[in-house]
Order: sequence, then structure tokens, then C-alpha cells
Amino acid sequence: MSPISAPSSPPLPSSTSPHLALLPSTPSEQHSVLLANSSAFRGPLTVSAYLRREAHLASQALTCDGGLTGWVLVDTLAEPRKVLCSCETIRKRALLARGGEVREVVCHGVASVFCEEGNRRRGYAGRMMRELGKVLRTWQAGEGEVAFTVLFSDIGKKYYAAYGWQPYPSSHIALPKTSSRHESSEKIQLLYESSVEELCAADEVLMRKDFERLARDHTDIYVTLIPDAKTMQWHHAREPFIAHELNLDPPLIKGALMGSEIGKRAWCIWTRKWGHSAVEDNGNTLFILRLVIEDRDGNESEQIDQVTNLLAEAQLQAQVWDMREVQIWNPSSVILQAAKRLLPTAVFKEREEDSITSLMWYGDGVGLDDGSAKLIWLGNEKYGWC
Repeated sequence: MSPISAPSSPPLPSSTSPHLALLPSTPSEQHSVLLANSSAFRGPLTVSAYLRREAHLASQALTCDGGLTGWVLVDTLAEPRKVLCSCETIRKRALLARGGEVREVVCHGVASVFCEEGNRRRGYAGRMMRELGKVLRTWQAGEGEVAFTVLFSDIGKKYYAAYGWQPYPSSHIALPKTSSRHESSEKIQLLYESSVEELCAADEVLMRKDFERLARDHTDIYVTLIPDAKTMQWHHAREPFIAHELNLDPPLIKGALMGSEIGKRAWCIWTRKWGHSAVEDNGNTLFILRLVIEDRDGNESEQIDQVTNLLAEAQLQAQVWDMREVQIWNPSSVILQAAKRLLPTAVFKEREEDSITSLMWYGDGVGLDDGSAKLIWLGNEKYGWC
């Protein structure tokens, strides 16, 4: 008698099938997605801790009540419907300066793009990204508009560009951790969670004034993600959770501030990222989420002094937390000059493969070589990452 063979799985559908659809995930589908992508995204956490972390992040002010959407590309003919690949989006507040006016708009950040091994090289991810670009144009727009979406590619600059997310400058400066205190560090005020909301509100006021000036004086189109308190708190929600799982003390210090006179201050807000294991030299990084200089037209030498002290304090905190380095994304010339005071060999490092900041524009009137307006992404710093 021949052995009874197990029933074979139905063949996978073509990526061009009209029966494929991009839909918000059900709770059970989202759980399955997280189990599947845990090996790619859990870092130093166990699978169970990763599931709890994702639930924790989904409950933050930025992501709760529909702020976070899980998406799945599914075969609608399968019963139950079969998930072919997945991603997430986070609704974010943004500003648009164009034609003499400034408007607050919606931006969606795309994250956690994932396709299981058995489903790869079949065109499913490409189908999902094409569908996603279309559906996000009006997703959760409310009474406003979705002006653009962003993502942060870890597979280079070409793949997502083919689906409409164009790569933007993706450079950073890296400074090593240090135990040496900078000569002016006594002027530093350390920032805790209680200070973040007030500073983010002050930052937004300054940013809106900057955009009003740009809208009035320039013909190009400017966009930015608003670095509000909800965004910073979402980043910071990772830290105590992971620290607890790694048996570390809770990370209470969230940044540093120079100066006390409103309008003359400078500050930075940071976050710690642990690598894929708990051993030393594992890629742990202290990221500067946002760096603000209040006096935009102030003396450049004084600005460099302020930023030098902020970066020096970040280096000290990196040492305390066994972070390999401090990174600051797309730094200005003032920040580069400050970094060179601390590390004379500091240079811009252009990322070619990971964390490529990319943007899909839903408006019109943007061109590169035809004389129309350029689309400029300001505030392209780590706080925008998701």
C-alpha cells in the first residue's frame, strides 16, 4: 500500500491577479505578521518580548485610536484569506509651505515592510507598494489632505523609488562615546520626560515661523514632519521597555539643553537604540532625534559653542549606556563645525543602503529639470523615522 501523502498547499497566486487586495489587517492577521517578522525586527528581544513591545508601541498617543494601521496584501479567494506580505503606516502631522501659504497636512510614515521567505521573489512586495501608494493618498485625511508619505529604506535607494518614494539626502555624523567631560559641560541642563512637551511646543512655533518665511520668500515647495511631543514619546516608549527586558536601569535622561533665556536656547532630544544582542560593540547607538537652535539669526560662533556642548553631553550619555556612538542625521554646517571640535576627523557619511529617507509627493508642480518648483524636505532628522 502506498503511503498517504499530506495534502499539498494550493499554488500561490500571481502578483498581477485581480483577486489580490491590500487591506487593513485583522487582529489575528497582525499577530501572525508579527510572529513572522520578529526575526527581522525584534533586535535583542525574545519573540514574546517583541510581541509585548509592539503592543506597547501601538498604545502610545501617536499610534492609538487608528494612528497605526497594519496592512496586508491578501489573496481574497483563499479561505481564510492568505497574507502574502505586510507593512504598517503611522499617521503623522506635517507642514506644507507653498504659494505664499502654510498648511498643516497629513503624512503617513511607512514601516515594517515584510514578506515571508516562501513568498519572496514573486512580485508581492512590489504589488503591495503600488497599492499602498494609491490608498494612502486619501487614507485618514479627515477634513485635510494627505500631501506626502515617507519611508526609510534598508534596501538601498532604487527599490522603493521604482514605486514612487524618491530618495532624499541620507547623511549623518557619527561621534564616538567618551568618558571625558567637555570643558563647558557645567552649563548643560539635562532633560527629562517632563521637559519634552514644552520644548516640542516651542520647536513647532519656530518651525511654523520658518515655513511662513519660506512660503513668502520662495517659489519652491517645502515640507516637514512636525516634531511634536507625541512623536518623541513614541520613540522614547521603546527605551524603558527594552532596558527592562535587558535588566538595565530605566533611561531617564532624554536630552540636553543649553541656555535659560527663551529665544536664545539650544537643545537636543535623543533616544537609545540597542543592537541585536546584549554583548558590547553590537551597534548600540544614541540617536539625536532633533536638535534645535532657537536664535536662527544669532552669532554663528555662539551657536557652534552651544551645539558642541550638546553633542559632548550626548557622547557622555553614550558612554554611560554602552552605546558605540552618537549619530545625528542630515546635520547643518553649524553641527558639522561643532562635531569637528570634538572629533577633528568628523565628516558627513552618506548612507547608501540603510535608513534611506524617501518621500512620495501627492501634489503637482514639482520637477527637477523642467524649471518647475523643487520639493524640499526640511527637518529630515531621526525623529521622522518609523
